[in-house]
Amino acid sequence: DVELDDEAALLASGKKVSKSTHVLLLPLYREDFYHASATLRGQRQRAKLRVLSASKYAEIALMKRLGWHVVCVAEDNWQWTPDSVDGSSVHNKALILQGFSQLGAA
Repeated sequence: DVELDDEAALLASGKKVSKSTHVLLLPLYREDFYHASATLRGQRQRAKLRVLSASKYAEIALMKRLGWHVVCVAEDNWQWTPDSVDGSSVHNKALILQGFSQLGAA
């Protein structure tokens, strides 16, 4: 598994993961958002395209409060096809870089 190999290599190198050197990339899945209009009571909430569930919002807020930089990418914005078909890795990289660029604005 590539992810486990990368993690093992990082641990073996003696480098530590810290909030000052790393950014957390957090995927947001469909179940992380409210979907039924009955759960969105306020007009402002209904006007938004997506509203995070309270638990996911709290999770992200806690990571930020602890000092981590967090970039979120919604599952339905991610392209899953091979890059050779439609340039999806270029699109996905742009999503992540857009998230990075917004870190300084927050």
